[in-house]
Amino acid sequence: MLSPARTVERAGVSILVYGDAGSAGRAAALRIQSTVHAAVADRGRAVLGLATGSTPRKVYSHLVSLHREGALSFRDVVTYNLDEFYPIGPLDPKSYRSYMHQHLFSSDAPGRCAPAGRLSPLFSCRQERPQAPWSR
Repeated sequence: MLSPARTVERAGVSILVYGDAGSAGRAAALRIQSTVHAAVADRGRAVLGLATGSTPRKVYSHLVSLHREGALSFRDVVTYNLDEFYPIGPLDPKSYRSYMHQHLFSSDAPGRCAPAGRLSPLFSCRQERPQAPWSR
């Protein structure tokens, strides 16, 4: 695991501070990797709640890299978007579901998902990539 530049203690919480966003994103991805491995070993699956926006983009990029390297499997992982606009549908390019598809669920990225908002059979994760190597 990457070492932070410094650690700050506030209200009983340890805040890890890194020198740049890339290092912080890699450290977060490595922590998610460790958590996924532990959850799958303990319970046979992992469930992740994922955020959108510019902050987690580097994290998602590193997760995709870990997957491509064979260091992280999302075969037994289910993800949920933490929020969504209402009444926006999952096919809308401004939806959080669309964001997650672009940054994490595209054909060369890992993951199965439970999209927020109205679930459309035209845009379900399993139908998008039925032959994805991590789903076999």
